[in-house]
Amino acid sequence: MDSRVGGCAIVVLAAGLLLAANGQRGGGRGNQPGFDDPLPPGKISNADITRAKAEREQNIKDATRLAELA
Repeated sequence: MDSRVGGCAIVVLAAGLLLAANGQRGGGRGNQPGFDDPLPPGKISNADITRAKAEREQNIKDATRLAELA
């Protein structure tokens, strides 16, 4: 059981690091074609929220699957 928790923690940590690295190299809304009206700092669009929720759910599924394989 402890190995599952540890495996999940590693996967979640790795996903967080990848998301942080993506933000640092300029990934995000500004790279999308046709995006003319950027939001003020600190504001998040509904599309970003929806995308983040979908990514979170996929990360949970992936972590669960990796834990099962381990």
